Amino acid sequence: MTGRRLKSDHEHRLILDAIARGNAGEAGRAMAVHLNAVDAALTLIIGDTNA
Repeated sequence: MTGRRLKSDHEHRLILDAIARGNAGEAGRAMAVHLNAVDAALTLIIGDTNA
């Protein structure tokens, strides 16, 4: 719906790779980037529910 499939796949790969290397800090940062992007995509889909 938001055209994020490929970008989301890449974000998941970065998270997984960091976990596989045992780099918790990098995995956390990659997860934060991903969740911010998901939040933005959901806001586009359903609108701002904080208003």
